[in-house]
Amino acid sequence: MISFVGYGESGTHRYTLMRLSVTRKEVYFIQSVFNMLCYIWFWATQVLVIVLLCYIYVWKAPEGYVTGQTIFLAFYRNDFLHSLLPFEDFPFWIRHILLCIALGLRSSMYLTGEGKAKKSYGVAWGGLYVLFIASLGDYTSCIFLGLYSIGCIMLESHHMKKEEMMDREERMVETCEKG
Repeated sequence: MISFVGYGESGTHRYTLMRLSVTRKEVYFIQSVFNMLCYIWFWATQVLVIVLLCYIYVWKAPEGYVTGQTIFLAFYRNDFLHSLLPFEDFPFWIRHILLCIALGLRSSMYLTGEGKAKKSYGVAWGGLYVLFIASLGDYTSCIFLGLYSIGCIMLESHHMKKEEMMDREERMVETCEKG
């Protein structure tokens, strides 16, 4: 939703940010950090709701069906819950961090007018949806999504360099017009 709402080449949001006395690279960076924080907030909200629902289950369920480990075991038995909150599976945490950075950077490209890649972005989201859920000990999705994330980060760093060059050209044109 972050990348599809409120952005575009003719949006007032983009126009206002581009009129500020900051470079495109700074706007891109600020928007990327904001998007990353939104993704972290979304993840934390999901985890909080699931944990609260687990506590409600433990509270309402008969005593014979619950123990002190019920919630903990639920996150290890269910592939989706384990993928969402992997506890000690370090590769999953690295995957989460890389995905947060890559999606934050990738989502901010719409602000700078690079909305041409919406189709490829949708395909990437579909692949992420399919590969996010992984069973315990299955690190194939971690490797694939980690490589995808690193590729997106590299692509976006190239995009930032391109934005910086465009910003320099605009400043040179302004200088020539004033002089």
